[in-house]
Amino acid sequence: MPEQPTDYRVAVFGSGGVGKTSLVLRFVRGTFRETYIPTIEDTYRQVISCNRQVCTLQITDTTGSHQFPAMQR
Repeated sequence: MPEQPTDYRVAVFGSGGVGKTSLVLRFVRGTFRETYIPTIEDTYRQVISCNRQVCTLQITDTTGSHQFPAMQR
C-alpha cells in the first residue's frame, strides 16, 4: 500500500530586495527572476520526494516591507 502524502508549510522571511521570491521561483519553477518586483504575499505548491515519500510543500513568500511588522515577528 502506498504511503499517504505528507504536507508541510514553509514560510520565507527576510528584508525587501534580498531575493526571497527569486529563491522560491528557482526551487518551484526552475527560473530565476533578476528584476525586483516587490511581493505582498504569494503562495506556491511543490510536490517533492522526501525519504521515499511524497511530500507537498506549501511555500509562502512573504513581504520584506516594514509596512507589515506583524509578519516580522
